[in-house]
Amino acid sequence: MAGHFLLFLILFYGLVFIIWIGAVVRLVGAIFSIRLRTLIAARPVLHCLWFFAALLVTAAVFLAPRLLLRPHTSRVRALVTMSALRMACKAYQVEYNSLPSSDNAAIIKSLHGANPRKIVFLELPKRDINSAGEAIDPWGTPYRFVLQDRQTPSIRSAGPKHIFNDEDDLVFEPEAVFEPSSH
Repeated sequence: MAGHFLLFLILFYGLVFIIWIGAVVRLVGAIFSIRLRTLIAARPVLHCLWFFAALLVTAAVFLAPRLLLRPHTSRVRALVTMSALRMACKAYQVEYNSLPSSDNAAIIKSLHGANPRKIVFLELPKRDINSAGEAIDPWGTPYRFVLQDRQTPSIRSAGPKHIFNDEDDLVFEPEAVFEPSSH
């Protein structure tokens, strides 16, 4: 997948380079009335249109990667936030020998400093908290916290479809414990 995207970018930038060279040659020819074999019948208006077309393609080149990579950016942001939430819950657990309450808003409140010692374990940006005080994913749905056996927090995002327990959910599970093998 990454190879296809790289090939696409190389071809796209190559096309833009060729269009720019053509636009510059035509514009210079039009401005200085240089008569090249390909420019004999061309008109200055066409040269200007060619130049503006090259500008539009260049603008598209700079916007295309942002638009193509945007869905992945939201997923990464959700996973980073879930990781930070889990680490803050684990830090809370180390400090108080228990996890915060299982309600999203209560957990966020506890992690933001509403705990017995007023310790701030995590500060989320305002864009990641809704009006009810719940931590929300990049698509606006509150995260679901599952505190299994009050020891291991698991955090779930509903994903872009806003529906829990379907194929686009993001789940941040506790790490598996690996025993070192003796060789």
